[in-house]
Amino acid sequence: MKQLAYLFVLLVAVIGLSSWLQKGDVSKVLNLGPSQTPTTYTQVLKVKNTTVMVEIVATPEKLAQGLSGRDGLAENIGMLFVVAQNTRPTFWMKDMKFPIDIIWINDNMVVGIEKNVPIPQDPNNTSSLERYSPSTGVDYVLEVESGFTQKNSIAPGDEVELPQTLR
Repeated sequence: MKQLAYLFVLLVAVIGLSSWLQKGDVSKVLNLGPSQTPTTYTQVLKVKNTTVMVEIVATPEKLAQGLSGRDGLAENIGMLFVVAQNTRPTFWMKDMKFPIDIIWINDNMVVGIEKNVPIPQDPNNTSSLERYSPSTGVDYVLEVESGFTQKNSIAPGDEVELPQTLR
């Protein structure tokens, strides 16, 4: 009898998940084009008290591409870059179509923020693109929609709860 109850609960969970996925097309939430597919988009992290669904990026190719070419991000959606521990990576806005906030993270804490990073004025001139780096070493970089940090009162010193797969 217990096994039957367990199977019933599992079946209900699968049906619920499938229904949610059909209603909430993740490619629309992440504003992906038809040829863009996220590697991981269901991981959740918390910055301060705000939950963010993130795509985790760790390969050199994905790190270089980042959010380039996408049309935007929905609210509380982001891209989490896994970088070499305690490094000062450099980011630029090549081929970006929308402004973002960049959150620098080290040891599960916000250590810096670049607010409202604009799209480039001359995207074809890569030598003129501004570069963004943290003032201290970081383990992760979180890119979110512009205004996210102000709206959620995110500041250096705030705690970050990383996705389960990164703990």
